[in-house]
Amino acid sequence: MPFEPLPLPLPLKRQRLAIEAPLGPVLVIAGPGAGKTYCLIARIDHLIHRHSMPPERLCAVTFTNRAAEEIAARLQHTLGERAETITRGTIHALCLALLREHTEAAGLQKGFGVADEEYQKVILGRLHVPLEQRGPLLTRFSRHRIQKQDYPLTADDARVYREYTTWLAHRNMLDFDDLVTKAEELLRVRGDIADAIAARWDYLLVDEFQDVNAVQYDLLKRLAAPHGNFFAVGDDEQSIFAWTGADPYVLVRFQRDYAINRPIVLDKNCRCSRQIFETARRVLAHNPQLFEKQLSAEQDSPYEVAAFAFRDEEEEASWLLEDIAHDRAAADLGWGDYAVLYRKHRLGEYLEGRLLRAGIPCRLARGRARRHQVRDRRLTDRARSRRSGRARGVRSVRALGPFPSGSRGGDRGELRRLPRVDTHTRPAPARARSRYQEAVAPRVSGRESPRPQPVARHVAAARGRDLVPECRAVSQRARRAAR
Repeated sequence: MPFEPLPLPLPLKRQRLAIEAPLGPVLVIAGPGAGKTYCLIARIDHLIHRHSMPPERLCAVTFTNRAAEEIAARLQHTLGERAETITRGTIHALCLALLREHTEAAGLQKGFGVADEEYQKVILGRLHVPLEQRGPLLTRFSRHRIQKQDYPLTADDARVYREYTTWLAHRNMLDFDDLVTKAEELLRVRGDIADAIAARWDYLLVDEFQDVNAVQYDLLKRLAAPHGNFFAVGDDEQSIFAWTGADPYVLVRFQRDYAINRPIVLDKNCRCSRQIFETARRVLAHNPQLFEKQLSAEQDSPYEVAAFAFRDEEEEASWLLEDIAHDRAAADLGWGDYAVLYRKHRLGEYLEGRLLRAGIPCRLARGRARRHQVRDRRLTDRARSRRSGRARGVRSVRALGPFPSGSRGGDRGELRRLPRVDTHTRPAPARARSRYQEAVAPRVSGRESPRPQPVARHVAAARGRDLVPECRAVSQRARRAAR
């Protein structure tokens, strides 16, 4: 049954300025909850219906799986089947697709694999780096590759870095930072290829622009060079990837490079109550701001923000149970009307146990609840009991799955419908096969079955090729070989 697109809600005055801005470069500074993604989706809708741009001539880029999935869902909601032809996904998926298509021009070998964080740490373990130092060391490697002279490595780090890159090269593998740096180098060195790629799109839109680092910015700017139609939306106060080399000053650089006199500022928070928003603004009052903006929220709540301190988790949980029970009795609400937020999974698991013992039904974050873990074990055991090589009864992973979550720098997701992606590869050496070359193991509620499945390559005629999940976690066999 075809999906019927639904109209977008009416925009606020400032949102309309961003959505209906003239063609060319547009910089939108959006405070928290002010509608960044809404404006990007509405801008795409405006370009298609008011400027008659074909959807396949648009490219929308973001930085996390979650954001990419949200954009895809909203586009489908707004445009229906036409959304399928829009190039959309994460910056790392875009770079991966370009390198797959122009592997030899980028100085790479066909069939290269992509190492996730777990595999990177396996390599560092083989190089005798202590476990507790591997994560911070990978962060320093990333900063060095992005900032180069501005972030030199110590002599010891530089030695390990050389051994680490040699290990990857010997096994024909790239890590996530390599995807960006090598794709940017390809576009910088090979002007003919850069022109051909940039000619595929007439408009480039980038969400969460404050998280763009210098190398990514140069790459995106090159893609927009032929037409100058570059829509950037972000917030200098919400940058979360500074540890990877991202700098919210890239917003100022964009404004300067494209001679934008005044960015469009979205100043109305549509998500939080006034009480919550004003409390948060007071906490952030001393932080420096790159852009002048007067943010506000108009939704009122009958409740004020309160802060409590407890001696330990047990006392905190006891107060929480008592407060929920008292409020439920007074307000006559259902259990599903309450939510508890926490910073660490360990705390959430403890609270879940206390709630269940008190007879309060609850649902923990997806994939973390104890009932999910029990079900996962049963399904995994059932999968292991199957003797068929196809593991009948277990759904295989779709070829368009996201990048592995938990990788450094957030989730890196797939890019859908990128035109002319070359998915043909030759087998890499047996000791270094990635899942792209070897198999995609079926996942059962977040756990892997021990029996691998062949990658299902799906080609959509006349709409470009879907990406296969090259950037899923490296297969167990490759990890064992690395050990």
